[in-house]
Amino acid sequence: MKRLFTAIHVPPTGSVTDVLDHFRSELEGDRINWVSPAKMHLTLKFFGDTPMRDEPPIKKALEAAGKESEPFTIRIRGCGTFGNPRMPRVIWLGIKQADGLIRLYDTVNKHLKPLGHKPDKKVFVPHLTIARVKHLTSHAGLEELLAEYAEEDFGEVTVNHFTLYQSILKPTGPVYHPEMNVLM
Repeated sequence: MKRLFTAIHVPPTGSVTDVLDHFRSELEGDRINWVSPAKMHLTLKFFGDTPMRDEPPIKKALEAAGKESEPFTIRIRGCGTFGNPRMPRVIWLGIKQADGLIRLYDTVNKHLKPLGHKPDKKVFVPHLTIARVKHLTSHAGLEELLAEYAEEDFGEVTVNHFTLYQSILKPTGPVYHPEMNVLM
């Protein structure tokens, strides 16, 4: 079995790397797992542990979704958290101009549904996870950072493909191995 997901790799811009470094330095006393800028992605579908026999139909469905989709541009803007505002689980950067991304998400799910992969029950909220919070000693520092970058524009990214990844869990964090790139 392989632990699989499909996602759009988002190459880090200088401004994204800068804000991540600023968050890290301001919150360095807290227990937070920071996402490496090289691993930033927008998840379209998480499959989890997947039997080898299910891989070919998944790849075929993703290829069909790619043929039905067109390249688009997203804008990375603002930041926020998921979870309890006093003890968030995730810190993220926002995605604006997300119409193309939402269409791709819907198209991928449409092609995967006949294989038994139902869309997530939660509403799709486009975002780039930059950190997973284990414990905050002071919420005030995070609130100041969120306010400082609430409307910050981190630039545009053109999306012309997405990738099927294998996620290999290691003590140092996950390793993402590209299994297949899907052009749009």
